[in-house]
Amino acid sequence: MFVVVTSVVPLGAMVTAAAGLTVPSSSPEVQAQAQTTITPGQTTDIGVAYNVTGAVDQSDLTVSVVDPAGQGTLVSNSSSPPLADSTTMSIPDGALDTGAKRLAASTYNSSSGQGIVSQMFVVDSGGNVTIDSYTVSETAVDPGETFWVNATLNNTGGVSETFEARVYGQSWNSTPMNNTTQTLAGGATTTVNLSVAYGSSVEGTTQDLTVNNETATSVQINDTNDGGGSSSSASNVTVSDQSTTTGSTVDVTVQYNVTNSVSLTDANLTLRGPNGVIDYNDSLSTLDGSVTFTLPAKAAAGEYRVRAAVIDDSMQWASLNPVAEDVFSVNVTNNVTLDSYVVEDDPLFKGQSYPVNVTLNNTGSTAQNYTVHVYPKTGSYEALNSSTFEVQPNSERNVSVLVSYGSSYTSGTYQLAVGNETPVSVAVDDLATVTDWSVVSGPTNTTVVESSVAPPSGQGGLLQFDLNDYQKTWPQNLSGTGLANDSEIRVTLHVNHSYEPGVLIATAQNVSMNVTNKSTYYEVNVTGNPIESQYTSNASGVSDWETLSESEDQANAAFKPMFSLAFVSNDSVQQYNPNMSGLVIGTDAQAFTPPRYNETAGQLEVEVAGPHRTVDGDNNTGRFEATLPSALLNQWGVSSPSDLSADYEGENKTVNAQSNSDSSIDIGFDIHYSAGQINLAPAEETDSESSDSSSSSDSTTSSESEPSSSTSDDDDDDAEPVDTDDDSTTTTSSNDSTDVTVSVAGADAASVTSNGEETTVTVTNASSEETVSIDLEQLSTASNTTTNTTETNETAANATQAEAASNDTQPSVSKLDLNLSSTAPELGVSVSSADEVPDGTPEYTGADSDDSTDVAVIDYLQIDLSGTTDEDIEDATITFTVPSDRLEQTGTDPANVTLSRYHDGEWQTLETTHLGGDRYAAVTPGFSVFAISSQHADTGNETTTEDATQTEPASETTASETTTTAAQTTQSDAPGFGVTVALTALALVAARVWRD
Repeated sequence: MFVVVTSVVPLGAMVTAAAGLTVPSSSPEVQAQAQTTITPGQTTDIGVAYNVTGAVDQSDLTVSVVDPAGQGTLVSNSSSPPLADSTTMSIPDGALDTGAKRLAASTYNSSSGQGIVSQMFVVDSGGNVTIDSYTVSETAVDPGETFWVNATLNNTGGVSETFEARVYGQSWNSTPMNNTTQTLAGGATTTVNLSVAYGSSVEGTTQDLTVNNETATSVQINDTNDGGGSSSSASNVTVSDQSTTTGSTVDVTVQYNVTNSVSLTDANLTLRGPNGVIDYNDSLSTLDGSVTFTLPAKAAAGEYRVRAAVIDDSMQWASLNPVAEDVFSVNVTNNVTLDSYVVEDDPLFKGQSYPVNVTLNNTGSTAQNYTVHVYPKTGSYEALNSSTFEVQPNSERNVSVLVSYGSSYTSGTYQLAVGNETPVSVAVDDLATVTDWSVVSGPTNTTVVESSVAPPSGQGGLLQFDLNDYQKTWPQNLSGTGLANDSEIRVTLHVNHSYEPGVLIATAQNVSMNVTNKSTYYEVNVTGNPIESQYTSNASGVSDWETLSESEDQANAAFKPMFSLAFVSNDSVQQYNPNMSGLVIGTDAQAFTPPRYNETAGQLEVEVAGPHRTVDGDNNTGRFEATLPSALLNQWGVSSPSDLSADYEGENKTVNAQSNSDSSIDIGFDIHYSAGQINLAPAEETDSESSDSSSSSDSTTSSESEPSSSTSDDDDDDAEPVDTDDDSTTTTSSNDSTDVTVSVAGADAASVTSNGEETTVTVTNASSEETVSIDLEQLSTASNTTTNTTETNETAANATQAEAASNDTQPSVSKLDLNLSSTAPELGVSVSSADEVPDGTPEYTGADSDDSTDVAVIDYLQIDLSGTTDEDIEDATITFTVPSDRLEQTGTDPANVTLSRYHDGEWQTLETTHLGGDRYAAVTPGFSVFAISSQHADTGNETTTEDATQTEPASETTASETTTTAAQTTQSDAPGFGVTVALTALALVAARVWRD
């Protein structure tokens, strides 16, 4: 499911232009003013006008309103806001207690974590509590001397109200010296006492002290001539690079001056290295001075970086926004040195792992260790990866460290370095881009909905796509956007060839996926509908449900609806069962494990989990859908939906099933949460008399054995309804020898007539708003079925076998997709095929536009329409099958099969694509007589279409390596949405779930 969402502060949206504020003409600059007061029951509107053009990339810009007193970010926009804008940001009701406050409007670079520009402003109180008066115990104090501020509060209203009093020691400072919150009943008064003290940084000055936004009182800080340092206002931290030997500590002196940038009580000088915090001092005696730290001894040589920073402990995300900082290096030495390193790959795609190859040289007489730290860019103290290697005496060792640039990095050039060695330039690029997403039918969005793509976290991870409403704390909740469960959404992604999507796991329904191998990328097209999901913050992975109490196993949020996709790479799929490639799963589960193949049981297994009760306290009934690829079905020997079985926690499920034109099968069924395992497998027993080879879209399967009870929940009120909803219409027509079944979408009803040679499908109210799909898959199946079982003599048996053999090699139309420019009240489609050209049509000897006459006709098709004309058809796609036996008869390579249409007195070649196996598709502007042929039957090696699948030689992998990888990637489970994302092979994420 999610980019990983890294905070749960309210993410507000910029909605209107800020009254009275214009966009600054210079950059960087920001202006802010309160446009409403802090009033109970109302939002607080803040006008923000800013210009940061040239200071940051738009995708990295975050604009925020921040409360420095500890509330942190109150509202922000990180969804690529304009680089220059005047807008209003709304702080939610309840985020602030009443009482005037100093807030800050800030802009910062979310990629680097560096602030750009900010401005303080005051927002007044609109409640009933007022400050009647305040007093200051001393107006002349020494640095560090404690004195008191006493304020009298009065609630003039008739209801209880919570009020905050803040003491500000300087006119320009937004961080209070002290603060307190009091709840006053209606008509009540109270006095609050707050202790404060000034630091030596303001020694010898006069400061303006105030409570909230009351009239200031002047306070003199005496000059005691006993220290305090410089009063310079330029904040800085300075540290020299260090060197030491293995096994020895090193003393580091940090010089700093943060006068006028942070209060002494909130200043914290911290050292952070590759593994986090090394040391800190949060009891500084001055804002301008020095501190000496002792760095611990290291057992291995190597250069690493350390950041020394003064942070403001009163600020949220203080480490990301230091007051001042400096990065220095520490070179730990022994007899091992780094001779060279190289990065051979270019570019590096986000989320993919690449080796940094390093040569180490030990000139000593004993084996010693060296730690390789790889840094992503200049000035970064956080390593992409660190690995320690042992090097034998008097020898070189070539090693590799895998590194990956995550989603937080923008595309561009970075100076990658090992330790403090000379950096090398590397280009970092997006692994995948969204080229388009749209609502193709049903309700459309009425508010801004944005898409996001999150690269996998290292090799084998998930590539994730989300639709987001960034006005919400959980952006994947699309409620209020206008999108609904019947909104059909189409998404197109371009994915670099280094990551081939193999399996799709979607928090959605009615999902289909098509992956096309283009010259420089994979084009991934996904169609599906949003789905509603229930979510509990008490659990994330499937295994968490084992420890939930009954009260914890209830949703505390509902995503109504959401649309989230997670792709598993084909490389990961190959480790388990290559026939799983093309598997599509749709579910509303909050969490599920990777789909895995159980070789012993011969079944596909998925664990799912969700809260047992909804936010309303009802039973949480969920949905599981899957498209099983033809390769997996062939492995199972399954050709019909009725040959499949499904169970959930040992209970046999009644499924809705449907065959597709590509020989895959769609299945779906309802389940009840909380947690359980779904098993999909071929049915143990198939009743040949009752199992019709032409399956309907509502085919069901059941086991003859008694279903076992679920181990997760067996409450009486957990009875599962059978899903009978289906967007398609299924019609069966009987004749003397066959039962013909067709499935129609995009129309209200269908009727079928067939005489064994020609079949006519008539539909009513064929829509112009969506594709009219007529699935004729079962026509060929039916034509190969002999229903007369009473003939037992040899002649009849031979005739039956001859007819079946003929039909087995007969090409046929399996599906028609029509896009109409206007609705057709009654649309008729007649389909027939023959070895010879229909009367009145010249034989096909090659399209008139072709120079070559080297063709071989495989078969002819005739498709006629009634109730509409070719002029009313915007475009149409014919999906047809040509059995491989028929191609062998004509010596035809599948890549050379072409469909041509006879129109306006000439044959016209249509764009034809080999879909794999026996299936082909061609786009046509209309219908008439068609010829299936081979344009180059004699050569057989010219490819005119792109293969849907490419097979590459498997890389060398030892059995032990393969086993280790599988064990690591199959043990994880991950939520389907929520606030965190598990980025491991074949696992899906949560809230979502960035998706970094």
